Amino acid sequence: MRTQAASSGAAKIAGIIAIAIAHAPVLGLEHPPAPIVATQASSDCPAEVQQRNGDAPQAARAKELRELGQVDAARALLEAAVREQPRNAALRAAWIEEALAARQPATALRRWREAPEPTRGAPSLRLRAAQAYLALDQAAGRSTVRRVEGGRLGQFRDGWLLLERRDGHERFWCCPEESGMYQLRRALDDGLDDPEAHLLHARMWRAIGRPATAWAIFAAREADLLDAADDAALAELIDTALELGRVADGLRIVKLRAGRSGPDADAVLAEGYLRAADHYAAAGDVPLHADMLERAVDKRPRDAALRVRAGDAAWTAGRTSAAAAHYEAAITLDTALRSEPRIVERLAVWHDDQRH
Repeated sequence: MRTQAASSGAAKIAGIIAIAIAHAPVLGLEHPPAPIVATQASSDCPAEVQQRNGDAPQAARAKELRELGQVDAARALLEAAVREQPRNAALRAAWIEEALAARQPATALRRWREAPEPTRGAPSLRLRAAQAYLALDQAAGRSTVRRVEGGRLGQFRDGWLLLERRDGHERFWCCPEESGMYQLRRALDDGLDDPEAHLLHARMWRAIGRPATAWAIFAAREADLLDAADDAALAELIDTALELGRVADGLRIVKLRAGRSGPDADAVLAEGYLRAADHYAAAGDVPLHADMLERAVDKRPRDAALRVRAGDAAWTAGRTSAAAAHYEAAITLDTALRSEPRIVERLAVWHDDQRH
């Protein structure tokens, strides 16, 4: 039977999804996301659990070898360890992670499928399988709309996850077992409750075209997820925020990412401000477009092309003095711009205005 901890974990996730469901009209969701529905898990004897979840010193040693650049040695160590202990979930997870780190998701998926039952169903392994499916662009897999008699959102029925309700009686958009969403939701339903899994859950929803749901999942655990997010995850959260027009949230995460980027901090900030500038340009917000380009220039002052962009935006916003300063700085950085007709004309107009 499912343990009390697993049931508690599933209840927490169900509550988070319920927030997204309740706010579906506000978030602009066409189809509210599925809650996680607790299902009965098979029981395991203590020996099996111990073998699957026991310590794996070989995994720690393999990690050390990879950090030393001895990738082949790490792979060989894990391969031998998994062969000796095929039911050890910690070893199998490390074996799968090795393939994911090498950008070989198909290999990672094969290593998961080769795991014997019940090890293959361990939440930690389902998480790795979900990562592999996502890397293979199979977040929803070969999903389809099905009629499921007595079905409920979030259920697992006959090898399908009932992910979203569709028009019509008892009709649902369903994901098969061979999908990232199915495997991840099974892991969450079975009690997996860590930031890595919840970040992946948000990524899954964005991958299937539901960025608002992705953001709702992130926002429900923001502090924990930001602490755990690596650079790639932060970049994806920034993309999600900007996709939803949440520029302030996006820039907040940009600043956090920059703070972790050491000498690349200014480059990260500049890129973030440029992304925000593009958003405001598309929205037709001339003043904020110019503001974001000013911030980008502050971080990349010696970029002549950026200076010209900032000058054009400032000119359009009626900030002619700021525009002239950018144009003159651009010319200093790239003398070929002295013959650019638009720049020459605007500088002439500005200087004439100053004389009068």
